[in-house]
Amino acid sequence: DYLDSAFAKIDAMKANAEKALGEAKALFQASLKEMLEPKEGWEEKKLGEMSEIQSGFAFKSTQFLNSGKYQVIRMGNVRPGLIRYNESPVYVEAMEENKIDKALLKVGDMIITQTGSRNKRDYGYSVLIDKENLLLNQRIARIRVISTITNKYLLYYSWTDYFRDQYFANEGGTVGQGNVGIDAIKYATITFPPLSEQQSIVATLDSLKSKVDHLQSNFEKISQECDALKQAILRQVFE
Repeated sequence: DYLDSAFAKIDAMKANAEKALGEAKALFQASLKEMLEPKEGWEEKKLGEMSEIQSGFAFKSTQFLNSGKYQVIRMGNVRPGLIRYNESPVYVEAMEENKIDKALLKVGDMIITQTGSRNKRDYGYSVLIDKENLLLNQRIARIRVISTITNKYLLYYSWTDYFRDQYFANEGGTVGQGNVGIDAIKYATITFPPLSEQQSIVATLDSLKSKVDHLQSNFEKISQECDALKQAILRQVFE
């Protein structure tokens, strides 16, 4: 009875944190949809008209090192809005200059994954690059904004169904594996307001996302503490 009561309280604490996180994520998604929904007076262009787009470099696995000057960003490193630098990291020390030009990422570039499970939408993950000395592996596209829109506006737009529906409408591949090619990305339609309104939208979404990130961190911390507390109670009872 003591353990049941204690564990119920711990589970409730964890569930409350998870509920708060879920509500924050739902609010962010609703705001994303509402704020980026095409409106009267907004322009519409193909993504390829506003940016330089190319695929990553086809590295050979024999080129990879455990450490080196450049970290190679691969599919498993990329999640929506996040690069997991510590997820099976691989590096190269040097490359020929003409190849580095194709693979080298710049701070502010957006990348998006091009391969995953067919009909499951478990790819098309996008994120902005926030550090130097990164090289892009194959099956990930680099999008470098050159005019009309800001890279942060594009990032948020790429998380909406307005973009993702277009993206996955062009899915090819085999029965189990889905692929989206560079041309499909180039011809995706982006709708956008004037620059000042883009900046206002981004500021609002940045604020909401920071709250989601805080609650995500808080949930992970509480989950770990709850698990540790259960183990501590079990040791207290049974030792």
